Amino acid sequence: CPECGYEFPPPEREKHDAKASGAGILTGQTTDTEYDVQDVAYYVHVKRGASHDHPKTMRVDYQVGWNEWKAEWVCPEHTGYAREKFSAWWQARSNEPVPDTAREAVLLASAGALALTTQITVRSVTGEKYDRVIAHQLGTIPPRPAGDGDDSNLPDYAWAGDEIPF
Repeated sequence: CPECGYEFPPPEREKHDAKASGAGILTGQTTDTEYDVQDVAYYVHVKRGASHDHPKTMRVDYQVGWNEWKAEWVCPEHTGYAREKFSAWWQARSNEPVPDTAREAVLLASAGALALTTQITVRSVTGEKYDRVIAHQLGTIPPRPAGDGDDSNLPDYAWAGDEIPF
């Protein structure tokens, strides 16, 4: 300070990451990143502002770091292409019949009816708000529990966690 002679400390600069980002810099440029999956959580997702009878989706959250999650949505209650895509997604992971509702899909998934996802590939596109899960590495598909052959009841899988997932 020219008045009192006080020497101000140098300003703290915002530190950047130690490693440069691998993200694209041009709009439309894609970056694919592989992640090891530590945990998976399943939820019934209701679109914000949607009416009560609007088709629900199943949100699948993959934990890929200490507090880092990647999400994808699959559409058991939709029709057309979205339903076909869900059906293929389900059949690649389970020996159970393809569920008709998001709630049934979440119950089955949370009870262990799906193969474990061990790795995912996420595509980031510069200029787009959301990343997309484009590939999965899966463990072994669990066998159907032995029962009376009646598909009207959900199978007796062991719960994956201590709490009911809803």
